[in-house]
Amino acid sequence: MARFTRDATWREGWVETGLFLWGIRWGMAAIGTAYSVSRSAGVCAATQRAFAAGEVFVAALVEAPGVGITRVDYSVDAWNGGARPAAPAAVVGFWKSHYQPNPEAKKNLLDDAELMELFDNLSGTTDAKQIRFRYMLALLLIRRRLIRVVSTKRTKEGAIMSIYRRGETADKGPPSELIDPGLDEMAIADAMEQLAQLMDTDRAPAAEAGAGGAEVKA
Repeated sequence: MARFTRDATWREGWVETGLFLWGIRWGMAAIGTAYSVSRSAGVCAATQRAFAAGEVFVAALVEAPGVGITRVDYSVDAWNGGARPAAPAAVVGFWKSHYQPNPEAKKNLLDDAELMELFDNLSGTTDAKQIRFRYMLALLLIRRRLIRVVSTKRTKEGAIMSIYRRGETADKGPPSELIDPGLDEMAIADAMEQLAQLMDTDRAPAAEAGAGGAEVKA
């Protein structure tokens, strides 16, 4: 069994044994829901126009010094027109959603499709914070069985995981790549706090930790 040490091998051990799935549950349960991001207020942050029922809008996760991560919503027109939070605040990630006047109609702040869109929108980023956030989001997606890890390789830049979406196989094309940013335990705890803001942490887990092997089957 992999040892949880502060070197490069412990992260690989998490992937190869499936124990990172247990780690996600432990981390999210430990921080609870105290950092919950509010649901959409139904108003565009740039124009102050109220969204119509069923309207598509852009939800952005915005990080600001001394504030942390908050959610800011924009109309599609405002977003496409370049509306963004003022510096030094910066967008960590974004996704499209449909406005629902009744927030109780949707249990989770993000459904599976929105989580995948948030993950895809961070593909190719070179921003260190976004790379870390995408990595932790990937662990959540693996837990939800939306993506799976098929292999891990070591490079001079660090570890790179090969991943497939649910339903994808090798005969449909090569896997996508996920950069392991080399987070230590404290950094993972911080990132877990950010992920807890996105999800209803009382949701029942979709997968249990597996036995050995690099692949976590969907």
